[in-house]
Amino acid sequence: KHLVAHLDEQAAALGVDQVRISFPTVVGERPAVEVHGYLPLRHYGFRETNVVALLADLRCDEDALFANLERPRRVDISRCRASGGEVRPIETRDEWMRAYELNVQTLGGKAYSREALGVMWDRFVAEGHAIALGVYASGAPASVVLVTTVGTAAYYWCGFNAYPAPIPGTSTVALWEAMLLCKRLGIPIFELGSLEFDSPKQIRIGNFKTTFGLRPVYALGGVRRVRQVRGALLDVTRVIAVTLRSRIRRRDRGGDPAV
Repeated sequence: KHLVAHLDEQAAALGVDQVRISFPTVVGERPAVEVHGYLPLRHYGFRETNVVALLADLRCDEDALFANLERPRRVDISRCRASGGEVRPIETRDEWMRAYELNVQTLGGKAYSREALGVMWDRFVAEGHAIALGVYASGAPASVVLVTTVGTAAYYWCGFNAYPAPIPGTSTVALWEAMLLCKRLGIPIFELGSLEFDSPKQIRIGNFKTTFGLRPVYALGGVRRVRQVRGALLDVTRVIAVTLRSRIRRRDRGGDPAV
């Protein structure tokens, strides 16, 4: 109650249209949706904005964890290792900052700034709230991942890859080794991001993630409108955007765009 009142005060002062809150996906060693059953903030005027998160249970042994991977991912790991891929934690700020170019190659116009990468290291990795890991080919970084650690869970934050890949399978190995590192640190649950259903690119990324033998669960989140009329206009805009994207995908697949 006090948190919601504070958020309303801040929203009014800043002139925002709505307030969004995301719960941690994991509470203890269970998905939050299993612990709470529903979004507790519904009692305070929030409505659900749940996303589908992908969880790996790291409490089994490493052989069983490897067996949970789908065959293409196991092949990726074998090929990367056979090609000389080297995996190691990133231990210095300078080494992390050298990932800037991979970040640009991966994200293009949406790449993180050098300042943002610096904050990731200074406020998260250096303070023990995140782990950075790299896969190297002939001594040069080919893939890097950043994973945050919160209580009993680890959360994949971001990953950058060299294009073209110098050796095969580096992105798979980076994620796999991050999972193993968290397991060896005694962290029981690993979240590898979420499934998306509108953007073709994000759908492909989500399909790739599912091949790591993950369990889909709802991650609780909610939104509370501060200014009702503007919120309704935003809803209309979102519906139009989703409809247009769906029609474009159907057209590209050869379907009837008017359906």
